[in-house]
Amino acid sequence: MKNKNETKQEVQTSPAPKFTVEKLRENSLKLFGVTQSTFDGATCSLSGEYTVSEMKKIISSWQSKEVR
Repeated sequence: MKNKNETKQEVQTSPAPKFTVEKLRENSLKLFGVTQSTFDGATCSLSGEYTVSEMKKIISSWQSKEVR
């Protein structure tokens, strides 16, 4: 008989899928509620692949920066 700890260890969640910056940009309004121009500003120096939640954090952080 398995105890609760053994059962929890067997259930493994797969990591969230990662997408290219370009693919996330294409769906920026639907995924993040921001226009592509806002997305461009938040991600101007980024490349590579990110999860949707990672990109949400990046955009949110960029939007909360003080304007100079």
